[in-house]
Amino acid sequence: MAQAAVRATGAQSFAFIEKGADAIVPGIVEYPLQAGSAIVFTFGSDAEAKRARPLLDRIVAAMLAIGEEAAADPYASLARRVSDLQARLTDSKIADRVRGYLTDDTNSDPTEAIVRHVETVLRPARSRVLLEQALSELEAEIEERELVDRAKQILRAAHSVSEEQAHIELRLRSRKSRTPLKEVAKQVIEGPRLLKGKIA
Repeated sequence: MAQAAVRATGAQSFAFIEKGADAIVPGIVEYPLQAGSAIVFTFGSDAEAKRARPLLDRIVAAMLAIGEEAAADPYASLARRVSDLQARLTDSKIADRVRGYLTDDTNSDPTEAIVRHVETVLRPARSRVLLEQALSELEAEIEERELVDRAKQILRAAHSVSEEQAHIELRLRSRKSRTPLKEVAKQVIEGPRLLKGKIA
């Protein structure tokens, strides 16, 4: 997002720094972050920095909100709770069965029965399988978004169109060829021949 802020505001650059004394430096706009750090944006002049400040304020506020949400990470917390509860349940199941085998006088070899039971209980739990599936789906979605973004940039550069027009073009190509959007994006990235022709 900091790079997007540089493009949107015309800043020359940005940097994450350790927060020092509050010195006023011409052409510099500084925003404090957590743990004594800051992000600074550099402009050619104070006038440019002043003009860009309202838009920069909004972008940085969005960055900070995203950072706070990521730090809260409700999914990681939920996954930890599920994992902890699953471990407690597994321990409880094993302990109950072991006690049962050890007090059962009819069982001639409780050790073999206990080992079989522990192996059965320790097979991947349903919650773990669901979390792994969710992780896999999220990774696939992120990969698709990254590919689509790269393909849109290529289409924009080749045809001088907006991001929205490039996205519409990718979706149209996907529908016409009955090919997943991710594959169409890969084709655009890998094959310059697909750049020929007009974009609607």
